Amino acid sequence: MGQHRTVTPKLAGKAWQIRIAIPQDCRKHFGRTELKLSKRDLTPMQAQLWANKIGDEFWRSVDRFREGGTDVSCTSVFDVLKQIQVEDRQEYIEASWIGGTTEEMAHTILIDRILDRLRQVGVDPYAEDALAPGAPAKVALSVFNGEAVVYEVMARQWNAQRGVSEKTKDQDMSAILEMTRNIKAVGLVTRQEAYLYADHLRAQSRPKTVKRKISALAGYFDWLINRSYLPDHANPWRNMREITQKSSSEGVNERLPWTNQEAVKLHTEARKSDSVVADAIELAMYTGARIESLFQLRVSDVHGELLQIGTSGDKTAAGQGRWVPIHSALQPTIDRLVEQTKEPDGYLLQSTANNKYGKRSAAAGKRF
Repeated sequence: MGQHRTVTPKLAGKAWQIRIAIPQDCRKHFGRTELKLSKRDLTPMQAQLWANKIGDEFWRSVDRFREGGTDVSCTSVFDVLKQIQVEDRQEYIEASWIGGTTEEMAHTILIDRILDRLRQVGVDPYAEDALAPGAPAKVALSVFNGEAVVYEVMARQWNAQRGVSEKTKDQDMSAILEMTRNIKAVGLVTRQEAYLYADHLRAQSRPKTVKRKISALAGYFDWLINRSYLPDHANPWRNMREITQKSSSEGVNERLPWTNQEAVKLHTEARKSDSVVADAIELAMYTGARIESLFQLRVSDVHGELLQIGTSGDKTAAGQGRWVPIHSALQPTIDRLVEQTKEPDGYLLQSTANNKYGKRSAAAGKRF
């Protein structure tokens, strides 16, 4: 910890003022060479107590920076906005929880740091139109004040702390990035913008896909609001049930179940060129199991005339560890697959490789 100097307030007119010279090695981080603050209506004793608190907070922030602080250079306005979102906004939220002089000093230092970053990328924060709607300085202050969000940056933090599958994380992240490309990457999304975007999704995707994307956006925006990154009532994706419902004119392109005749034809054609897909179709026909559950079947799951499905987990609880009688027409196929399996407890259905989510059925599903 460095040597800290006592801060002495001076009375200038009716206001007490303090000035603290910022150390040379910290000036780029704080965005200034000197910290200046003033406060009215204090007695000399109150002014000194106020100055002491400001000084203590300032030198603690200097120590924190020297112990591990790094300064990230910005080359674009978007870089500045990301830094505000990741560092400055969070730092100010923490200071506001403490309140008082801590919040006051943090606000002064952080605003100056933001203005300095804007100047570094060629933005004049004091220009006549600097605070016009959509102007870089206006957007930067909105992010800092919790009135707007850099959606891509915060989405990564949201995803990292969620207890869902990697596939769900990837799908939801994709939905958020798609929204940023079609509406906005930074700012508040209005209800009208959300509805127009939902109409855009409906024109391109099935209702189930639209519902999944809208649900991801609603959950993400709730997370932002609960952590003070967005103001209350700033979630335009809530209660959009009618958007995700299928209208009477839709459904022409919806997937329909295979008829018995179609299933037999698919199996016959697959048997001519792809024995793995053909075996998977036959297993599905006689067990009703999902394709990934079938590709997870091992030799140890075969117990005489019974087949245990879902021992490695299944999409639903009902499919986990379920016992299924082996149909007499399926028994020869099961016996052949067990005989062909080279490893003592190998998989019944062969797969070329796992995909990124560990699904053995991915390659066969694409061939199907």
